Amino acid sequence: MNVILSGPTAGGKTFAAFGAILSVVDDFSQRGYKVVDIQPMKALINDQNVQISDICEYAYVPVRKWHGDVKQSEKDKAVKEPEGVLQITPESMEAKFQNTAEQINDMFAGLRFVIIDEIHLYYGQERGAQLMSILYRLRRKVGEFRMVALSATIGKNDYLARTYTGNPDNTIVVRDNSVRQTDFSIRYYFKEEDSKDLPKELVDDVYAETKDQEGIVFCNSRGTTEEVAVALKAYAPEKFGSHHSSVSKEIREDLEASTREGKTTPCCTSTMEPGIDIGTISVVCLVESPYSVSSFIQRSGRSGRKTGKSVVRMFCSNGWSLLRGIACWNLFNRGYAEEPDTSVEWHNVALQQVISTVKEKGTTDIQTIIDEFSDNPAFNKYNRESDYRAYISNGIETNIFAESATGNGLVLGTEGEKMVCKKDSYIVFPTNIDYRVMEQDRYIGDHERSVEDKKGDCFYLSSKVWQVTGIDDERHMFYVVPAPEGKKPKYTSFGIVFSKELEQEMKDILLSNNTYPFVDEKGHSALAELRKKMAKCKTMGKTRMPYYVNNAGCLCIYPFAGTKIFNTLKLLFDAIDNGYELSMNMSVSQFKEKSRSIVNNPESLLPTIKEMIKSGEIPLRLRYEKSLDLDHQARLELTKNFAEEKTYEFIREFLS
Repeated sequence: MNVILSGPTAGGKTFAAFGAILSVVDDFSQRGYKVVDIQPMKALINDQNVQISDICEYAYVPVRKWHGDVKQSEKDKAVKEPEGVLQITPESMEAKFQNTAEQINDMFAGLRFVIIDEIHLYYGQERGAQLMSILYRLRRKVGEFRMVALSATIGKNDYLARTYTGNPDNTIVVRDNSVRQTDFSIRYYFKEEDSKDLPKELVDDVYAETKDQEGIVFCNSRGTTEEVAVALKAYAPEKFGSHHSSVSKEIREDLEASTREGKTTPCCTSTMEPGIDIGTISVVCLVESPYSVSSFIQRSGRSGRKTGKSVVRMFCSNGWSLLRGIACWNLFNRGYAEEPDTSVEWHNVALQQVISTVKEKGTTDIQTIIDEFSDNPAFNKYNRESDYRAYISNGIETNIFAESATGNGLVLGTEGEKMVCKKDSYIVFPTNIDYRVMEQDRYIGDHERSVEDKKGDCFYLSSKVWQVTGIDDERHMFYVVPAPEGKKPKYTSFGIVFSKELEQEMKDILLSNNTYPFVDEKGHSALAELRKKMAKCKTMGKTRMPYYVNNAGCLCIYPFAGTKIFNTLKLLFDAIDNGYELSMNMSVSQFKEKSRSIVNNPESLLPTIKEMIKSGEIPLRLRYEKSLDLDHQARLELTKNFAEEKTYEFIREFLS
């Protein structure tokens, strides 16, 4: 039986899992790792290695770690003496299959348990599809094992989470339904309409909340994180620092250590949402509302671990952020967390796994690949034999694959060899080609390169200001020196997805007259302005979709149905988006007439998506996506960004 442990952040899930496993596994002394602990981040492995080693020491069970920063001598020992527990990232497991598959049977002989920490970071995501596939391949090599998954954000409908084990009927969810008491408030700050900077009063209040106690400041982007960190360091240079994926590993680790000692307040993105030990946090500050309830749960859970009471302060400078913050709090108190989106067809990941499998085997025939993937739970909901043949056929045309000299086997072609030789070939989630920022020989972090970047530019990074003294485009380097002032750095976002439930709660708040004691006076004024705007709208159908006709005679609607339905409506009605609003050049009667035509004669959007990809209107940003044929590129983009059936259902509701 597989088990998913669901409970509050810092509720002891890891200790419970290891305590139970240590009590039932009695063959740790035999060769082979009996427990594999999969962690989403290197930092989490480094952090939890000490704690888990302490637990396992009482049972004389060794604990070893494996990721890209572990010394080769330690890895060599882990291979020569495989026993006890191995902590590893999904990407390092992928590397084992590609580079040293011959070691797997020995290293994982008699494997009994696989632990997946922070499972909510995987299911419904491309990285999760990769991990599910890797675990399937591992089972084929070493036999069955049990899975234990841990998360603080499993929704009430846990079936989708149970499917991630590959056997939902043989998986149970054990819940700790206790709710940590939370002291929550929202403060609102008016700012100039065209201003892109945070109001000074907002930063002042964040400083006031954190100056005399251990705190953590969450932001929604790397650029805002740097903006806030630099502003706070002006008050207390040694008190604050920035923590996100573009800050160098060494600086992040120093900041984590300083936070544990109570010396530093980190300003961070979601990099500190998972359970890295950063000591006792008294207050969590949220600069603008998170984009999901799940993120709110993770962030708020960082405080109150010792006192049993979380203190969360949200600072909003945008009316829609304020509204979203109220909605997050309401849904949080109802026990809601977003369900995984399992509708996406991750053809790019499936192709990557086929490439990885061919690399692992050296040579194999096409039918063997198809047979091995036919039962792979990561892809079998939407992939058929014809899909794998299309991957391979297109791959042969583009030299990713080649037929062996005998003509009976499949090997990697010249382009495929280039792919697997790259140091980041194990990564499936999207990343940018950033430039390394160097102060002499010291690596500070990464910054995106754009046509606007030039010598003399100044930007924030690692909570400091730097001036570019040189740019090496061949080596992807920015050379910098400290500077007195600058601007927040530029980083590309890969798209924000709001759930339908969150947006429906936002709409219900707007259409109500409820007041909220946790919102300050300015916040209630901003909410009143949004409600005043919405009061001018009429509502349509069972969904009570707000709409109005502007001075130009264009129909404007507020779907409040989640990002994917919003995108689909925009495409179907050739609409223009403005925040949460869609405007279209038609009357209400024309809109309803077209809506009836759409639901009475539904047509696939796939041909439209293909044309948009060919014209460049839809850019292909995902790894391995450009290596797919056009049909599979379109199916991926359609299921990732749009929701045909749910949109048709939504249209029927507002027509009724």
